[in-house]
Amino acid sequence: MSTFGDYAGKENHTSRGASKIICLHPKGNMNILSIVIVGVDSECKKLEQCMQQVNDLENLNYKFTTTCLTSLDNVPERESGPVSIHADYIVFLVDVTNPTCLDQIRESIFYLDSIFLCGRIALINFNHKLPIVHWSIDSDAIPSLCQEFNLNLINGDLTNEKTANHTAKRTLILVTTVCGLKTGFPCTIDFPYHVFDQPI
Repeated sequence: MSTFGDYAGKENHTSRGASKIICLHPKGNMNILSIVIVGVDSECKKLEQCMQQVNDLENLNYKFTTTCLTSLDNVPERESGPVSIHADYIVFLVDVTNPTCLDQIRESIFYLDSIFLCGRIALINFNHKLPIVHWSIDSDAIPSLCQEFNLNLINGDLTNEKTANHTAKRTLILVTTVCGLKTGFPCTIDFPYHVFDQPI
């Protein structure tokens, strides 16, 4: 049976002819997790801040770093090779008011090392309490994308401190569990994505 360690460092550059901008960290780099957050800059920074805040206030003692990106298109390729960033987990923020948001996420997935499709990508609908009448995407489109690429889904809310911190905590628990930060044993998520999508 293959493990994450078998894939780590073996960068795949073949999918759709696209260079893999983000690849899994090489083996043995599990003391500090590297989390990449992709989405609207203000919301990315808010989630990043809440993750650090919750980690400190609740004494979770997770060791991690975060990188915020508005788009993978903005990441330059290295001169020595196509991989610009090594990460352990990727989080995409879903802006339901942006009609092209899911298309952008779908395209971005092809710039990720294929090992991330083994449970190491999450979508966060950060404004799921917005009435659906104000959404610019079909409400079924998010779960459909999750099923297509084996993505985890968190229906969160970053509009106020309480719900934002709760969203951040759920994200940290998911990421650290999948990556095996405490146990040392990375794992795949074999249960349906909707286990995580219960509303706050």
